[in-house]
Amino acid sequence: MANEIWNKRIKTAERIYEKLENWKHSRDTITYFFENNKENDHFSIVLIKVVLINSLYWTQIKKPVEIAKKIYSEHKKIDKLLNKGNLEAVNLVALSGGERYELSFASKFCHFHNKEKYPIYDKYACKALEANLSHYKYNSQKKKCKQEYEIFSEKLREFTSKVGLDPSEFERVDTFLWLYGMKIDLDEAKEDGALKNLKLNQEIKDFFPLHRELFRDLD
Repeated sequence: MANEIWNKRIKTAERIYEKLENWKHSRDTITYFFENNKENDHFSIVLIKVVLINSLYWTQIKKPVEIAKKIYSEHKKIDKLLNKGNLEAVNLVALSGGERYELSFASKFCHFHNKEKYPIYDKYACKALEANLSHYKYNSQKKKCKQEYEIFSEKLREFTSKVGLDPSEFERVDTFLWLYGMKIDLDEAKEDGALKNLKLNQEIKDFFPLHRELFRDLD
């Protein structure tokens, strides 16, 4: 019975996703480019990957060219780790940000190389995981580090098992978590009458008032 409920919630998230054309096109475009350029042995390819993720998945990295240079300089090591699904790949890419540990960007970079092994880490996924997994706590003020992603990945695998999905279905779980995390902010803003001022994906902000019943079905 529990899995049937979760199946309905996850399918609701997928229904919402299918209606969000900008997000769908963004994910499909990044997926297409990464699938056709699996290795990181050309600097231009790495830079395009960095720019695609930063612009379409809103990672807010400040120096994309410098990050691409760093990834390219270690591409042999990173590519081996990516092929194995080793979480150290996320750490190495995150460290390419220099003083800023670019964990959200790194998880997305690795995810599109190997979707079965690397879940996407961002504040919305963390908020949703905290709301649906009692012993996971998210602290937005905590400095990001290697251990943060390891814990997140472990708990997300636990959540994936809880809802009756295979660990390889991270993208389905990611769709649900991202939308549920957005819903948390949207519900809070609705109560405060601050929806217009909410710093959130504009496509979601435009979609939400017209499809509130769909978002309710995420619960």
